[in-house]
Parts: sequence; C-alpha cells; structure tokens
Amino acid sequence: MTDTIIIALDKLDLDPNNARKTRTNESIEEMAASLKGKGLIQNLVVREGEKKGHYLVTAGGTRWAGFKLLAANGDIKKNHGIRCIVRTAEEATEISLAENLVRTDMHPVDALFAFSKLVEEGKSIADIAARFGKTEHHVKQRLALARVSPAILQLYRDEEITFDQLKAFTVSDDHAEQERVWKELPSWNRESYSIRRMLSNAAISATDKRVLFVGGLSAYETAGGPVRRDLFDKPDSGFVLDAVKLENMVAEKLQAIVEEVKAEGWANVDIIPEYDHAHTSHMQRYFPQRVPLTVEELATRDQMQDEYDVLEELIESGEADDDAEARADELVAMIDALNDRTSVYAPDFIVTGTVFISLDYQGKPRIERGFIPRDDQASKGGSDNDNETSHDDDKAVTKAEIVYPATLIESLSAQKTAILRAELMNNAHVALAATVHALMMKLDGTTRYDAQTCLKLSLDFEAIDKRVEMTGGSIALDAVNNRASQIGETIPGSPDALWTWCLEQSTEQLLDLLAFAAAQAVNVVVLKHASNSNAVAHGHRLADALKIDVADWYEPTAESCFKHLNRNSIQVAVTEAAGEQAASAVASAKKKAEAVIIAERLVKDTNWLPKYVRIELPNANNVADLESIDDIEDDGDIDPSETDSFDVDDFEQAAE
Repeated sequence: MTDTIIIALDKLDLDPNNARKTRTNESIEEMAASLKGKGLIQNLVVREGEKKGHYLVTAGGTRWAGFKLLAANGDIKKNHGIRCIVRTAEEATEISLAENLVRTDMHPVDALFAFSKLVEEGKSIADIAARFGKTEHHVKQRLALARVSPAILQLYRDEEITFDQLKAFTVSDDHAEQERVWKELPSWNRESYSIRRMLSNAAISATDKRVLFVGGLSAYETAGGPVRRDLFDKPDSGFVLDAVKLENMVAEKLQAIVEEVKAEGWANVDIIPEYDHAHTSHMQRYFPQRVPLTVEELATRDQMQDEYDVLEELIESGEADDDAEARADELVAMIDALNDRTSVYAPDFIVTGTVFISLDYQGKPRIERGFIPRDDQASKGGSDNDNETSHDDDKAVTKAEIVYPATLIESLSAQKTAILRAELMNNAHVALAATVHALMMKLDGTTRYDAQTCLKLSLDFEAIDKRVEMTGGSIALDAVNNRASQIGETIPGSPDALWTWCLEQSTEQLLDLLAFAAAQAVNVVVLKHASNSNAVAHGHRLADALKIDVADWYEPTAESCFKHLNRNSIQVAVTEAAGEQAASAVASAKKKAEAVIIAERLVKDTNWLPKYVRIELPNANNVADLESIDDIEDDGDIDPSETDSFDVDDFEQAAE
C-alpha cells in the first residue's frame, strides 16, 4: 500500500521504529518556522497504527514535531490536515533510516547565491530565516561568504580547501589580497588561523619565534619588510607589518633545512607549524641505533681530546696564543662530529621514515626524525580524575581582583608545570624523594595501577604543549623536550633491550633517568572544572625544595599575560606590581591594545607574577585552598586563533 492521503495532525503519532531518536528544540523550532513560511514540501511517510484511524510517522518526525509546535502555539488547528504517504509496517525502519542517512544538505556556496538572490529581491534576513527555518545567524554566515573571491569559492567547490579555511577569508573584502595570501602562504601553513592572521594584518612582535628564526627584525627590515617602532623601542624591537613577507622568509629558510635533511637520505620531510601530538599520533617513533667507533676513529678522537685539554689549560692560564680559542672550537666541532656518527638510522628505515621540522619557542629549528605510520594505532587509555574540586558559591570577584579567564589559568598553570618539570629533571635527589613519597602514598590499597611490568607503578603524563603555546611558549618546556630527544637517542627502543641496558648502567645514570621520568609526571595544571588543589599545594612544596625562581623561566609580557586579561584586571595587575600611580597610566589608555603595551613596560623588572604561575607555600598543616575556575568570573574563553589579533591601528595608537 503506497497511497497519498490527508491525515489530521491529532491522528498522527511518532513511530517507535523511526530511526532518529534525538531532536533538538532548535531543530524543531527551525522546522516549525519553515512549515509556517513555506508549508509542507516533503510528505510524511506513515504506517497504520494499532488504534483505528491513527497512523504512526515512520519518516518525517521533525516535520511532525514542527506541526505539533505550530498547533501548540495556535498557528494551526490541532486537526490540521497533513499530506502523508502510507507504507507497510515491514518497510518502516528501512524507510526511516534511508531518509535520515541518504541525504545531502545544500552546499554552502549554493546557499550563498540562493540567499543573495532573495536579498536582492528585497527580502530581509529575518524574513529569509523564518521562511527557511534557519536562524538569522546561519543566514548571515552564508551571506558573509559573498565577501570571498570567486576563485577561492571555486577552490571550496572543488574540495581543495576546507570550510574552516573558507570562513577565514571573510575577514577581508579585498579579493585580490585574499588570492595573494592563498598563493603566497606555504602549503604547510594554510590553517584557518594563519589565513585570518594574514588578512587581518595583525602586527607581529619582534619577539615572535618566526621573526627570531629569520634573524630578527633587522634581517626582515633589510629584506624590504615594513616595520613599526616607537621612541621607546630598541633597534631590534618593534613590529612586523607584512605578515605574508615574513611567512615567505620563514618558508624559504625552512626549505633550506629541508634540503639538508633530505641530503641525509630521508625521503619524507614535512614542515609543520608546531610539533605536537596531533601530527604524530598516527605514527610510531624510532631512535637511531648506536654504532661503535672503529679503533682508528677512537684513537683520533682521543688525540683530539688530548690536544683540546692542553689548549684549555693554556687559555685558562693566559699563556695561549691568539689562535688557541679558534683551534679549540674547531676541535670541539670535530669531536662532536665523530660522536654523532655513533648514532645512525638503518638505510632501509631512512627511505620509509618521516622527519618533521618546526620552530620552537625561541625561534630555533626543531628537527624530529624517525617516524613511521603505525600498523595498528594503539587506543589511548584514560585515567580517572581524582583531583578535588573546591566550590564556594559565596565567593565574589570584586573590582580589586584580577579576573583570570579560564584558558589563561590553564596556560599559566601549564607554564608552572613546565618549570617544575625542567627543574626536577635536573635534581635526582628531590626526584627520588618525590617518587618514593608518591609510591608510599599508594600503599594504602585504595588505588590500583597496572602497567606492563612486575612493579605496580604508574606514571601519568599530561601533555601541556598546546596550553603553554597560548601564552607564547615556554623556555622550560623547550628544555624538557630537548632533554627528551637526547634521552631518546641514548636508550634502546625495545623493552627487552631497555631492561638489559638499564642493568648495565651506573646508579648515577639511573638516578638521572629517574629524575627525568619523575619530572614528566608533574602536573599542576588547573582545569576549568577541577582545581587540582592538592597537587598544586604539593607542587609549591616541591618548588620550595628545588629552590625555583619562576622569574628565571617566565616573564609576564603582553603575549604571555596581559592581552588575555580584561581592562580592569590589567590595571589591578599593574597596581600590584608598580603601585596605583603607575596603574593610572593604564586607566587613561583609550584602547585595550594600548593598555597591554603600557602594562608590559610598567611591570617589567618588578618581579610581579600572575597568580597561577606563582609559587606560594601553604600554611603549616593546611592544604592550600585554591578555588576552581568555576568559582571565578570568566572573562570569556580565548580562541587561540585570536590571541594576537590586535589591529595595527591599535598598536600604533598605543605607541604614540
């Protein structure tokens, strides 16, 4: 039976066999708006119900719900007639599944032209939204695509760019500039945030890692790039104004490094914006094999080392000639070159492996070798979060307090975590004490940890690279990553070989490795819904044992702190650091960008630190009462793609 009939709304019920079980209120409201404006375009598919005269809606449940909403609002009668196609019960599930799965939404570019035509005919955005059951925001988004060059739109139609990349082009109306940016950006750096940054012409600080990589602001300026400075800036301080030119300089210099790495025999060398888990999660990393030097090479190295030792004594005593230091440097380079030959990759591995090249926080090239695709990607195991979360509904943020956005708290506490790791990995005694302390804490039998070893010991590792990057990167994290690479090149790759290797090492070497491993387990990151209070309190005691001076690792700057705070919080921070008179300069700033630059200058050399990167020892016998981020007024999460999106005009005004 496949008849089309009119059935009263109050005789229709939703079929239990309808495949779609979840419908949002928003989708039902959009459907109701479309039905009210255009009527029913696609008939409902129904089957006979058990109650005589009643039918079950097999396909078209959202349309049915939209009609029910219209009836509830009084827009139609409860017995409003609806066109339905009657099918058999045996077909119910298959029809419902097909309608929900075998369907294609209108292409966004097609929607753009359709909506644009209606606007040209005089229809308002509100009217278009109501007629088609869409939100006004959705219609505005599609119309915004009209700002994009036809050439870029065609790239999207041809599936050569993603929708996120397409949306990024809407920040500019200049079609020629859009096409220039797409053409000149290197293929490895065409993410949406890069496109948006290029088109918004955001000024780039001289301390940016890309600027440092090309040789500083002076090198960029020598190459013909425009810069902006003010009277207070040093010769190599200021801002890059042509981001595309800078990206081209970076790409050219990175390409030279690519050629050097390819000369080693590597066939796959990829440039990536940042080295992180997202790029390597599908790959297994292997480190080079250790190959002993020949007898002749060992003799040569010993001879060069003896000559170097003699030169060092002469240099220290002041008896060396003018060429001694140059010869000493030459000997060091030659010795290092020989030592490097003791770690090599097998030729057959080089031709299949991949090398990733990126820039670290300090603008130095980071070369990570030895990745191959996993045959079977291991599933990532999770661990329960047993951190305590404190809540206090009576807490109120007053005007005299700094409001730290949730994402800034995460990033600052990640900075603190990186600092603790960098310091702990170099202090075997404290690392040993901390590890024994952690093991003893687990002897109460309340928690069980299983690992691939007969020792029931667990080490949890929290990846903090992305959080740290939000506030400009971390010298401490770079130190930890460099140490990880050094260790990776030293220890064997297989568990059996590693066990034999460990038995052969000295106690001192094992303690060094233990310190590094223990350091990786440090985690004092404060998340949005977990204060991590007990861990943070112990982290402060650990910092005290390590005699950490946070200022050696972190400095509050525009990038690392102030641009993420609201205007009032910037003023409070400067008040804490330099007093009320200094803070008045922030209060008089016309724009936030100006306030940010003023704050950076006033706070410099004051030893002030943001709360979530400070080391604060708790009172005796009292665990630190750290509030969770839920209890702090959130000034709005920071989108990583917008963290340096001050307009050039804002910076120029701030500099005057």
